[in-house]
Amino acid sequence: MIESRSWGHWVRECVALALGVLVATHAVDGIHYETPSALGLAVGTLAVLNGIVRPFLQAFFVFASLPLAVVTFGAATVFALWVVNSLLFYFTGMLIEGFRVDGFGAAMWGALWVSVVSWVLSLLLKKQGDGTGSRGRFPKKQESGDDDDVIDV
Repeated sequence: MIESRSWGHWVRECVALALGVLVATHAVDGIHYETPSALGLAVGTLAVLNGIVRPFLQAFFVFASLPLAVVTFGAATVFALWVVNSLLFYFTGMLIEGFRVDGFGAAMWGALWVSVVSWVLSLLLKKQGDGTGSRGRFPKKQESGDDDDVIDV
């Protein structure tokens, strides 16, 4: 089933991506931007690539690493997804003038920083009081007078 997401969710993702890229530019020696507008354009391009190209690359890499993923109990899948994020980061550096990624190693470190910043922000910004994370996968436990042992699906 496809999850419906609010505009607030997309805004949080874009802010997390922007902060992650900004942190990566300061934390990784091989990632540079010349102007704030180049940084903004890079974030926008990365967001579009994440929305359009990433699903196809993920499917390919996860499928290609499936035998290894079985042997490594899923660790190869995590690595494959990291490589996909790194490729998108590297392609963004190639596409945007004024935003430079010096090599694939820098792109891997940059993708790692973006992932860590996004993860930390998702922990900090999760909805308070309803027991759900940023994606709302776990519904709030209802406090009612019913003591039914019925599982609602």
